[in-house]
Amino acid sequence: MSASGMRGARYLAQAEADEVWINDGSPDLHEAMVFNMCTAAGMPPPAPLLASGASQQHGEGRSSTSSGSGSSIGRGHDESLAASSAEPGGGGQPGVEAEGEDALRQRVAAWSAQAQVVKLEGLARDVWQWDLPPLPAPQAAASPSEDAGQGTAATSGRGIDADHTSSGGGDGVDTRGAGSSSADPADASVSGRRIRISHVDANRLLTNCYMRESYYDLIDVDSFGSEAMYFPAAIDAVRYGGLLYLTCTDGFTSSGKRPERGLAAYGAFPRALPWSNEQGLRMVIGGAVREAASRGVMLTPVFSLYSYHGPVFRVMLRARRSGEWASQHYGFVGHCFLHGDNYTVGWRDLAGAVCRCESRGRRQPVQVPMADSAAAAAPGAHDAVTSSCSDSSSSDSSSSSSSGKPLVLSGPMWTGPLHDGEELRAMQAEAEARGWQGFGMSADDAPFLRDRKKSSRNVRPLEELLSVLLEEADPRLPPGFFSIDDSVSRRMARPPPRDALIAALRAEGFAASRCHLEPRAFRSNACMADVLRVAEDRLGIDRRTVKA
Repeated sequence: MSASGMRGARYLAQAEADEVWINDGSPDLHEAMVFNMCTAAGMPPPAPLLASGASQQHGEGRSSTSSGSGSSIGRGHDESLAASSAEPGGGGQPGVEAEGEDALRQRVAAWSAQAQVVKLEGLARDVWQWDLPPLPAPQAAASPSEDAGQGTAATSGRGIDADHTSSGGGDGVDTRGAGSSSADPADASVSGRRIRISHVDANRLLTNCYMRESYYDLIDVDSFGSEAMYFPAAIDAVRYGGLLYLTCTDGFTSSGKRPERGLAAYGAFPRALPWSNEQGLRMVIGGAVREAASRGVMLTPVFSLYSYHGPVFRVMLRARRSGEWASQHYGFVGHCFLHGDNYTVGWRDLAGAVCRCESRGRRQPVQVPMADSAAAAAPGAHDAVTSSCSDSSSSDSSSSSSSGKPLVLSGPMWTGPLHDGEELRAMQAEAEARGWQGFGMSADDAPFLRDRKKSSRNVRPLEELLSVLLEEADPRLPPGFFSIDDSVSRRMARPPPRDALIAALRAEGFAASRCHLEPRAFRSNACMADVLRVAEDRLGIDRRTVKA
C-alpha cells in the first residue's frame, strides 16, 4: 500500500524517524521504493564500477522473489523524487534529475545489493533491510504533546509516552508501552536508522509484528477504496500512545450511493447528505474507534483531512490503552432537507428522531466532554436529540414523534470533534520551528498556485490549513456544515459573505468557524433559522421564501 514509497521517504527525511518499514503487495514497485527511500536517507550514490557489478547480482537475486514480474522505475517516480529532494530536510542528492534511466537503474541495483535480506519468523517472503548511521545533528527529545505533531515512525528509543491504565480483561503485563522492545532478534534496536521494504499482504505483515511483539509508533494504512479489513491488524500492531493514519477513497459509499458497502466495511449505513465529504471522515473514524474498543484500545482523532481528488479521506488517530471509550461520540447524524438543519441523534432517541424546526429556541447543543466517560455512561446521558434548534423543554420521544418531519438518519459513526486542539497547536509550533510554510513548492514549479481561485478548492498554505483545522476543533461545533452557495443561498436573496457571517454569528454568542472541506462553507451550532436571522439583522440580506 506504500506505492512508490514517497510517504515513507517523508517519514524518514522530514520526521527523522528511527525506522521506516514500507510495504506494497506489488513487487513491480520494488525499484521505485528502493530509489525513493535510499535517496531520502541520503545514501551516497555507489561508484559506477560497483553499480555495474551490483546490477547483475541484483538481477539474479530478484527472480526468486518477484516471480518473474518485471520492474520499472517510471519517469514519474524519478521526477517526483527529484522535486522532493530539493525540499528542506528532504535528504535528496544533487544531480539525480540529470541522470538517465539506465544510470538510475544501476544506482537502485547497487543499493539493493547493499541491503540485508532478512527472514522474519512468520513471514515467508524476504524483507530488504538497510541499517544506516544516525543523523549528524539529532534534535533533542520532544515532549509527548510536541512529538504528536511530528508523525515519527520509530520502533524503539523514540517511543511516545503510553497510557498504562488497565485494559480490563488483560493479563496486566504491558508489552506495548514506550521503551518496550521486540522479542525477535531481527528487531534488535540499532544505534542509527533502519529502512525495511517488503511485498507481503498487509494483514500478514501487521499481524506478524503483533505476534513478535514488535510495535510501532505510527502505522500508516494507505489503502484504496473502503478497505477496512486492515484496521484490526493495524490496531494490534500500534504501540500504546502511538498513532494510526487511516485512509479511505470510497466516495460512492460516503455519499450514500453504496450504503451496503459502508455497513459491511465500517458498520455504518451512510445516507445521501449535503455534507457527504464530512460523513466519509466520520464513517472511517467511527469504524476504527468501535473496532479498537473491542480490543481495549481507545482511539481519539488527532486531525481529519479531506481532499476532493479521489476523493481521499485521511484520519490520524491516537491509540491509548483503556477499557473506556468515547461511546458518547458514537451515534447517528440526522438532516432535515426541508429546513436545512443538522442533528446528532443518540441511540436511545432513535424512535423520536424527527425535525423539530418549529421550535426555534436558542438552546445550544448538548456537548459531553470526551474525557467524561463516566458521566456519559450515566442513565439518560444520551436521551436527547442534540441540535441548536432543539426545543428547550424535555425531549420526550413519544411527544416529539407526534409532530415534525422525520430526519434522514445516517450512522452509526463518529459524532465528536474531528480534530484535537492541543495536538494541532503542537503541530503549528513544530511547523514554525522547522520553517514549514506555504504550499511546499514554489510558484515556478506549480504555476497554478499563483491564482488560487482557479486552482484546487483544497489548495491552502500549510499555516492556513492548520488555522482552519484549529477552528474546527471547537468542541461546541456539532457534525455537519452549512454551504453558502447551496443551503444558505437558496433561502436568502443573495449569498452572504462567509467571513462576515461567521463574525456575526460569533457576535450573537454562537460558535462558528471556517470549514476545510468546502471553501464556501462554515460550521456553527446555530440552526438554520438563527443563521438566516443573523444574516438579515446584521448583514442586511433579506430572506427568500422557501417552497415546502
